[in-house]
Amino acid sequence: MLEAPVVIAVSLFYLGLLFAVAWWGDKRADQKRSLIANPTIYALSMAVYCTTWTFYGSVGRAAVSGIGFLPVYLGPTLVMALGWFLLLKMIRVVKANRITSIADFISSRYGKSHLLGGLVTIIAVLGIIPYIALQLKAVSSSVSLLLSYPEIVMPSHSATMSVAADISFYIALILAAFTIVFGTRHLDATERHEGMVAAIALESGVKLVAFLAVGVYVTYGMYDGFGDIFEHIDANPELQRLATAIPSGKGYTGWFSLIVLSAMAVLFLPRQFQVTVVENVNEAHLKRAAWLFPLYLLLINIFVLPIALGGLLHFAGQGVDADTFVLTLPMSQRHEGLTLLVFVGGLSAATGMVIVETIALSTMVCNDLVMPLLIRHKRVALEESGDLSRLLLSIRRGAIVVILLLGYLYFRLAGEAYALVAIGLISFSAVAQFAPAMIGGMYWRGGTRGGALAGLSAGFLVWAYTLLLPSFAKSGWLPDDFLTQGLLGTELLRPQQLFGLTGFDEIAHCLFWSFFRQYRRLCWRLAAAAANGGRGDAGDGVRRRAEGCRTGGRSAVAGTRESQRPAGTGRPLSRPTAGAIAFYSLCASPRRGQRGDARGGRATRAVRRIAARRCDRQRFGARDGRFGGQGGAAEHRRSDAYSRRSLAVADLQPRTRAQVARADGGHARSAGSQ
Repeated sequence: MLEAPVVIAVSLFYLGLLFAVAWWGDKRADQKRSLIANPTIYALSMAVYCTTWTFYGSVGRAAVSGIGFLPVYLGPTLVMALGWFLLLKMIRVVKANRITSIADFISSRYGKSHLLGGLVTIIAVLGIIPYIALQLKAVSSSVSLLLSYPEIVMPSHSATMSVAADISFYIALILAAFTIVFGTRHLDATERHEGMVAAIALESGVKLVAFLAVGVYVTYGMYDGFGDIFEHIDANPELQRLATAIPSGKGYTGWFSLIVLSAMAVLFLPRQFQVTVVENVNEAHLKRAAWLFPLYLLLINIFVLPIALGGLLHFAGQGVDADTFVLTLPMSQRHEGLTLLVFVGGLSAATGMVIVETIALSTMVCNDLVMPLLIRHKRVALEESGDLSRLLLSIRRGAIVVILLLGYLYFRLAGEAYALVAIGLISFSAVAQFAPAMIGGMYWRGGTRGGALAGLSAGFLVWAYTLLLPSFAKSGWLPDDFLTQGLLGTELLRPQQLFGLTGFDEIAHCLFWSFFRQYRRLCWRLAAAAANGGRGDAGDGVRRRAEGCRTGGRSAVAGTRESQRPAGTGRPLSRPTAGAIAFYSLCASPRRGQRGDARGGRATRAVRRIAARRCDRQRFGARDGRFGGQGGAAEHRRSDAYSRRSLAVADLQPRTRAQVARADGGHARSAGSQ
């Protein structure tokens, strides 16, 4: 019998096993024998992407929309297959600049701005809270189901019971305590947790084995294989629509938006950034992860549709929640061993996400939100303190507790109104706001701190208005008129039909307004205006940037072309000239006397690679993305020439490193004599 003592004992034993693995991994790291210096472990740790959303929620999604669960996994697969160079560049930038979090990454690109880092931290925390609520909902539901074994009784709503009687509250406290012991036992300057990565890799294996086990049991134990299940579906007209392979109507828009969101989530979720970028030991591990991680996603989704269809056939008319089919199907057959294995698999999916996510968020809260405020307002006290490690650990532990309690609060207020997948999509939409600031920051030199602040703020407000507030309205905490009539009774301000836009689901609607139109355009215009110093309205963004380069003398492009145009002229550049300067900035064409211009100054592939991989020092650490601040044209010429020569060694290989070093020394002496 699966009684409460058995469930509690198994849960504690499993958590203890994870802690033992983490302790062993940290010990091996202290001995300089890294346990995670293995590409397979690295790829398995990336599978922290698969949470209870995957373990329970994908089946619930498939029971409603058939193969509509697939876009969430197609996005990461496309990123690993086609966008691996983004991850590689992020890994290199993080190692070169000792970056420890996604907030640190964005703020470093724009002049180590504490304001920008704090804004990114706030967006991340508020955006991830629904995701943490998802884990609490899944774990509490599975525990409640097991405690009612052998009967299958759907859990009651948490909002109808007191906090003291709510099992979700105690689960949140247990997870907070376990995360504190797990990830904040000591400080590391690099913010790397090798023991945690080893434990996450183990959890990825456990949840995969558990899901495959229940999938094989349902498909070949309860039925006679895939063919038998689909034959039953063909005989049931109400379920035939779930076998439709191609979406219709709004399905195309929904699929596209989910693929885009999941692709950005696998890059910008704090936990994915932590395990994929910060915890990376060797960038060569990315080669195996590029095919092993998509293979993992394929394996864990093979039996999603059979389990969903089998559950619909088996529990027809019984009112069983489709999100619980993974657990209730073996329960209905009195298969106690498999039921317990499934419970442990779901617990693995939840604890892995909560541990890594809260550790990453607590680091951001400590480094980018709390400590800057303490340094500003209590500078004397901090200067007198010799060792701040205890203070830092206390801040992080407190942040972990607060974040999990906020997740529990959201679960009580709004979590009951949504399925598991719908809750996760709210968080995906939140972290999607980081994409322009991060990707644009890596590849666009014209981005500024003001543009990044404005873009992030606008995207966050749109997300909160179109997704977060409607979740409270659907739960009864806001009036229904807010959804049907809009803010202040203005129909154009209806949060899920903003400015009269219809025909989209709520996720595609939020993505459209926060990213593809307002966010992108606002970032571009404000960045161009900031680069121009806020003067005038001379044409489009490219022209403004060219005028800013000419008048300010602060751009490396303007510095290298200073001899061709007198400084200080007041005439505005024409559109062709502005476009030419922007083109030269993109291609970084070394026209005069530099080795590597063997192709006559044409924008060849090699030169484009040089432009794409321009020295990260010019993107990270210089205020507002401009290298050297107020150093003048001579400093920009020296810096730009050094960047081109260094990258020419890596891409074109025209000279040896020793020759480049001698050339750089001679160039510095000649520039100094000027």
